[in-house]
Amino acid sequence: MGYRHIDFKERCAPGALDALQSRLAWTVRTSPPTGSEGLIARIAGARGVPPESLLPGAGSSALIFLALRDWLGPSARALILDPAYGEYAHVLDNVIGCRVRRFPLGRENGYLVDAERLDAEIRKGCDLVVVVNPNNPTGRHIPRAKDAATNRKMLAVIKEALQEARR
Repeated sequence: MGYRHIDFKERCAPGALDALQSRLAWTVRTSPPTGSEGLIARIAGARGVPPESLLPGAGSSALIFLALRDWLGPSARALILDPAYGEYAHVLDNVIGCRVRRFPLGRENGYLVDAERLDAEIRKGCDLVVVVNPNNPTGRHIPRAKDAATNRKMLAVIKEALQEARR
């Protein structure tokens, strides 16, 4: 098996190669930042949120594993949508061992989430609610999900992937 040349110029963000080349001497002598302070400050400023509310990581699976283990113990009560990205159920059920309630979504109504029913389920009590928006694997956007999940005294994981693509 031989080597194949890949032309990254076609796959890079506009200006990325120029930015790297203009700082090449510094880039090759430096390690990537481990604390992500600059990234956090930039995102916090752009989104208007406190920097301490952001947790950067190497993909959602790594963040799920790190954050949920840190936030919850076996006595915690969690609410997740079902179906949902499987890593949440895996970590909550198998790694942490907490009590997990599932909010069922049905094929018969196109996996729509009834925000009022979700709010009622949250009011039954939980320490954590997980809302992936749009839901994975159904692809359904959940209007008002953030309102239902954040107007409580509990942890809320709101993963809103691809929101800029929706606009």
